[in-house]
Amino acid sequence: MKPPASPETASAPDPSPIDDIPSATERLFVEIADAFDDVGFQQSIRASNADMYTTRRYESAVIPDLASEYAALSECWEARDIPRLKRLLAGYFERRKRLGPEIQKLIDRPN
Repeated sequence: MKPPASPETASAPDPSPIDDIPSATERLFVEIADAFDDVGFQQSIRASNADMYTTRRYESAVIPDLASEYAALSECWEARDIPRLKRLLAGYFERRKRLGPEIQKLIDRPN
């Protein structure tokens, strides 16, 4: 699998969230972080997004329902349904911890 372009070299226009779930997820996490008056937390989320850039672009190979997962997270945030958002985020992160080795194999696999 060909590695994705880095954020510095990507030249395509910003697609809609439906077309680019990884970028939409990054924006959602930044939006959530920015709602808090905690610069350290905001910086941490931005750093995590940068760290996850490549991984998120390979997730669709092992997580077929990324769009519905993103939609549920986004809808909870828009509705400010924080208890449900917390539950969904816990599942989001647990799923990635579980699938991390499989995603990493895709990233490491030679072309």
